[in-house]
Amino acid sequence: TGSVFYHPEHCWVIVDHPEKVKIGISKLLTQLIANVKAVVLPRLGSFTGQGECCAHVIQEAYILPVIAPLSGLIQAVNPRLKKEPELLIHDPNGEGWLMVIKPDNLGSELKKLLFGRKAVAWYKSEEKAIIARVERILKQNPTAAGQTMQDGGVRITGLPDLLHSITSNQKAHVLDFFITRPKILQKIGI
Repeated sequence: TGSVFYHPEHCWVIVDHPEKVKIGISKLLTQLIANVKAVVLPRLGSFTGQGECCAHVIQEAYILPVIAPLSGLIQAVNPRLKKEPELLIHDPNGEGWLMVIKPDNLGSELKKLLFGRKAVAWYKSEEKAIIARVERILKQNPTAAGQTMQDGGVRITGLPDLLHSITSNQKAHVLDFFITRPKILQKIGI
């Protein structure tokens, strides 16, 4: 496997060969996806631009636009996602990949992506921000958390446990916040 890069809108890129780059959705983002119904992928031979919507994940309570991390020609799409869209959630870094593209401008566009330590720091920061957002939702509606430890409930040890304590609609709200947030930050110059 080649090098893994991340786009701030939660897509990963694996560069196995300069002419063949695999794209998928970050595991962090897939944790926010609830009840995936379908994955709409681009047509073979079509072109996508970096930062443009290239696919959609259709859920029960939300349609997630997938933002292309690189520009290029669509060479392949994951045929298994048509019949098994849940692969996107269960194996986002493996069998749940989305597409393979022939990049148009790999060198300069990779410089805009996160890699190595920067990617790890970004991921941890995003995870903390999601936890804070979910905790805010639970404070507004404390009964949504279910039983607490004092009530004999289960201890929440991380983001997956925390996300199990909110509804699909609440997950969609968090998801919407994290998909629109990069655009808002970009507009105000952050």
